[in-house]
Amino acid sequence: MLTDPDLADPPAQPEPGAPARVLVAARVGTTRLIDNLPLALGPTGPGHQTAGAS
Repeated sequence: MLTDPDLADPPAQPEPGAPARVLVAARVGTTRLIDNLPLALGPTGPGHQTAGAS
C-alpha cells in the first residue's frame, strides 16, 4: 500500500520527488511480517527524462 508520509492517501498526481511511504505485510510460514519504507515518488535523479521528452 502506498501512502503519504503521515499515512494518509497520497495525492493523485504527486510532484516528482514527493515524499511517500510504502506499507508491506507478508506471511512467511506462520510468521506475519509488517514493515514500512519511506521513498520519493517519480523521477528524482539527474539526467532523468520524462516520457516524450527530447
